[in-house]
Amino acid sequence: MTEIHIRPYAPRHARQLFEAAQESIDTVGKWMWWCNSAFDYNAAHSWICQQIINAENNTAYEFGIFDLQDNLLGGCGINAIDEINARGNLGYWVRKSAVGRGIATKAAGYLIDWTFSNTHLNRLELVIMSGNRASVRVAEKLGAILEGLQRQRLYSGVEYIDASMYSVIRADRRHAPACLA
Repeated sequence: MTEIHIRPYAPRHARQLFEAAQESIDTVGKWMWWCNSAFDYNAAHSWICQQIINAENNTAYEFGIFDLQDNLLGGCGINAIDEINARGNLGYWVRKSAVGRGIATKAAGYLIDWTFSNTHLNRLELVIMSGNRASVRVAEKLGAILEGLQRQRLYSGVEYIDASMYSVIRADRRHAPACLA
């Protein structure tokens, strides 16, 4: 398994994010609407700058997934935070050239541990578009609990698609320190 760490994005990561997205249009783009040919360097830079603001405001926490040589392998994050109910959405993606090495599972595990150690959130939801078997495998390896099917829950950019709802709650996890750099 590839050694990785997660850390918040910085503006200097914009080029790597743009390149990873362009490489992965036919894989990640199938499941995540933002990963398309219109996602250019400026979009990557703007998105990263917005994520820095979101983290400062505790409205989202987005992390890059990096190998030991500081190459961007993908991303993971907590967004759609509901403060009142102490829950957020957990998402992850891995660039095409890094798929199949356990990176998403490892990074999402680090992120879950980080979230329960550094925020008040009690529940993380993994909303996975029907047909995305790789993300389902990650959720299952993480020990997330399948709660059911949500009809037409996600917009694919073309149509509304059913999604499976998985969750991880604070009581499900041991609190190990996350691997942040």
